[in-house]
Amino acid sequence: MKILPATTVDAEPILALQKLAYASEARLYDDDALPPLTQTLEQMRIDLERQVVLKAVIDDAIVGSVRAQTRDEVCHIGRLIVHPTLQGRGIGTRLMTAIEARFATAPRYELFTGERSARNLRLYERLGYHRQRVAALDARTTVVFLDKPGQPGPVLETERLILRPMRPDDFDGLWKIFLDPNVAAAFGVQPFDHAQMSDWLGRNLTHQAEHGWGLFTVVLKTEGEVIGDCGLEVMALDDGSVAELGYDLRSAFWGRGLATEAACAVRDFALGPAGQTRLISLIRAGNDASRRVAEKVGLRLQTTITRWGVPYWRYGLEA
Repeated sequence: MKILPATTVDAEPILALQKLAYASEARLYDDDALPPLTQTLEQMRIDLERQVVLKAVIDDAIVGSVRAQTRDEVCHIGRLIVHPTLQGRGIGTRLMTAIEARFATAPRYELFTGERSARNLRLYERLGYHRQRVAALDARTTVVFLDKPGQPGPVLETERLILRPMRPDDFDGLWKIFLDPNVAAAFGVQPFDHAQMSDWLGRNLTHQAEHGWGLFTVVLKTEGEVIGDCGLEVMALDDGSVAELGYDLRSAFWGRGLATEAACAVRDFALGPAGQTRLISLIRAGNDASRRVAEKVGLRLQTTITRWGVPYWRYGLEA
């Protein structure tokens, strides 16, 4: 499955899918006049011109969609749809991850769904949204408005990736990295348990709050998934404090140049907007894949140091 920007060319299939997906809502509320069911093709084209609309595609068929726009500095997300035969497979979650990443600088996200739409409510609450208020559309339909805070801060974008500030609700997506046995083996540790992951995320969120930047959450645009982290951590070494460039990707995404792509963006951010004059990367001795990424980014081997009884290659770069 790929997640791609939709255009007016997609208006007809997205409208057909929308009406198919909302048929169950019509039955639930005994209302065939719900706005998604009465939208015209011309109205859909206008939405595609005025909003950011993403489509989920499998074998050239559109199987899901979501749209969003910013009003009064709030990102309003709407019309999340997935083909009825493909629901429950994570497509909705990936579409939400993708659309939030497109509006990564938004201070707040808001959406709404029907009060009786239990599956939708479960999904949104699992993604970190909280119920704020209810409103009656008419005598039969009441909707629930939900929102969640964004994470203001720098956002980096490359051809394939969006690197955005880390958020508490990234827990599950980031935990997949540290549950990956190949990632654990590269670090010479066991996969993280829940407590270790909570501690790791908490430390990084604290660092981010203190410095205004830290490890970015890495989202692959075409997959709508959190696939890793890449960013900076200030650490104290014998020759003073310095920003370390770090990167962790799930092993399913190794070998595609994604770590290098993310690390190059962070390097440019570090030596530019972040105001760093030097950059290092500590790589566990023997981790040749990480070493190659560091070298492609322009870092060069400086020395080997020992931390926690483990030898590390220290790579560095001066501005």
